[in-house]
Amino acid sequence: MLGVALVASGCTKRYAEIEVRDPGKVAVATVGPRGPEMVLPPDGAPRAVGLAPGVVAERRGYQVVIAWQDRAPLHLVDEFGVLPRTPPGPGIEFRGRTLVAEYNITPTQVLPQANQPSGSFPIEVSTDVTNIRDAREVHEVRHWPGYVGVSVGLFFTITGMALLASQESANKVGGGFLVAASLPLVVLGVLNLTSSNEVKQLDIPGAVPSR
Repeated sequence: MLGVALVASGCTKRYAEIEVRDPGKVAVATVGPRGPEMVLPPDGAPRAVGLAPGVVAERRGYQVVIAWQDRAPLHLVDEFGVLPRTPPGPGIEFRGRTLVAEYNITPTQVLPQANQPSGSFPIEVSTDVTNIRDAREVHEVRHWPGYVGVSVGLFFTITGMALLASQESANKVGGGFLVAASLPLVVLGVLNLTSSNEVKQLDIPGAVPSR
């Protein structure tokens, strides 16, 4: 059924989230035909480096951003020391003792490596593994399908009960179908709405455990 498929699909998403101890030790590099080219070294110094006309990579205190002219800055390291989310696996790798996360940048988004819309350009964000405070894989539950499922299920129930009260056999058949169809929608919807996110710690070789 379309309604059940709607509730079951798009209910969850998975992403890796990396939190660093010191944003000043995070490096940023552009990626071209010759490979990565460092634009912000991990020296902690406040600086801004032009990447293209109207595009600047900048370290602002505890944040690292990509600033596009006349647009809100995009965070590569936010005020909490967290890198942009990316799917687990491809896009995050280890090169010796360095963790590297790869993204594609547009004027409005920091996208995972696998998403390459027209006009985007690739960058690498890297840091020594000892600078990793926390690394986690989040299985996030999206609750909007649950609201849809419960709402549609209740509508089917009310409409079906009204048709079952009809004297016409055709209406009774339709009403029975709607009532039967409402049950899985409501059950799946309630299960979705009562589900919570799952967080699994990622093992980072060489990372210093948080205290």
